[in-house]
Amino acid sequence: MCAQEEEIKKMLETKRESLHVLILQHGINSIKTLKCSEELDELIFKEEMILLNKKASTNK
Repeated sequence: MCAQEEEIKKMLETKRESLHVLILQHGINSIKTLKCSEELDELIFKEEMILLNKKASTNK
């Protein structure tokens, strides 16, 4: 696993924890919760792109 993957995994874990706390504190439809959810989606997308690129490079 490369350093970039490790960093994204740590960021994902932190963002998931933050999202859970925000849901408990502010509810599911608060601006803070929705913003955190969007950021989490972006991180998940980045992780998927890294994995796809890695898979594509190993299939060459």
